[in-house]
Amino acid sequence: LLVLDDVWSENRDDWERLCAPLRFAARGSKVIVTTRDTKIASIIGTMKEISLDGLQDDAYWELFKKCAFGSVNPQEHLELEVIGRKIAGKLKGSPLAAKTLGSLLRSDVSQEHWRTIMESEVWQLPQAENEILPVLWLSYQHLPGHLRQCFAFCAVFHKDYLFYKHELIQTWMAEGFIAPQGNKRVEDVGSSYFHELVNRSFFQESRWRGRYVMHDIVHDLA
Repeated sequence: LLVLDDVWSENRDDWERLCAPLRFAARGSKVIVTTRDTKIASIIGTMKEISLDGLQDDAYWELFKKCAFGSVNPQEHLELEVIGRKIAGKLKGSPLAAKTLGSLLRSDVSQEHWRTIMESEVWQLPQAENEILPVLWLSYQHLPGHLRQCFAFCAVFHKDYLFYKHELIQTWMAEGFIAPQGNKRVEDVGSSYFHELVNRSFFQESRWRGRYVMHDIVHDLA
């Protein structure tokens, strides 16, 4: 079994070269390719593609509620639950969107803030059926300036680049991105920046202990 995950190459010749030796594999061998681009699925074209939908409404609401309310009891904020359900309905069942936008909502549990998110013009932007980049753009717009600068810098990394927290903080310091805060050490201020970006799902822990990575869609945003 060979799994090619999150494929983006649209070069048909590359696929022909890759598939040529695989045609002589042992009986019963399988190749599974995952991609978010239907064009790539059609280029591979060995069988009809299987489209994966987002989470079902009930399961998605439970995930979104956990991300948006945190330790706050939704039953104590019924007006926010109504707004939250409307926002969740716009996210197409995407777990990444629930985590990213949920953390933005959790930062200010007020009707005014949640209504601002719900009524944002970003929802009017044209987008493909499974595209959530506008949602991430909305989260990016609400980042404080210092975090926006630190996050945008990470565009210099290639996709799937694994980085250590302390190394990235040292780089931010060298670039002059971290402003002093009273008697705090600059490293500690940088650490708070880093953890805020983790909490907002711009960075996530990788399978390699101690290293972090940006989801490839988040990388596109940077």
